Amino acid sequence: GSEDEKTGSAESKSRQQFHADRDAEYLLLRKRLEELEKMEEEEENAKSENIKSSKRLQSSGWSKGFLNSKKKTTKKACSIAGHQ
Repeated sequence: GSEDEKTGSAESKSRQQFHADRDAEYLLLRKRLEELEKMEEEEENAKSENIKSSKRLQSSGWSKGFLNSKKKTTKKACSIAGHQ
């Protein structure tokens, strides 16, 4: 009977260790997922802020020059390029 008790005790300890390892791994994964969610939120906020500042710049007159994608070249640029 003594050997059965030792084997049962060893199985119980290994089972407890397995659960402890699994719980630790779960906590690490959970923490990493929370970090990723936070990073995604920050990225979304940065994108929306970039769009807002881009619109602000364009409305402030920056769109008249090189930042305006609709105008491919200005008259000055054409005349300078033609004289080279």
